[in-house]
Amino acid sequence: MLHDKFVAGYMIAKLPQSWTNFATSLKYKRQEFSTVEIVGTLDVEDKAREKDVKGKKIIEGNSSAHVVQKNHPKP
Repeated sequence: MLHDKFVAGYMIAKLPQSWTNFATSLKYKRQEFSTVEIVGTLDVEDKAREKDVKGKKIIEGNSSAHVVQKNHPKP
């Protein structure tokens, strides 16, 4: 059986490419995480990312443009 801290490190190493900055920040904290701590940390980060995506969709979905056209007199 693998030691808990090795499993936590493996979990960080196997995060998707979109999580690279987050994984790097965890590595540089110089803190040993247990599997339970990593799962909790990843859960919090995942929920924050979901919230960010939903917020962007709401902002993008509410955008609109107003167009004003001049009526040119016909000759």
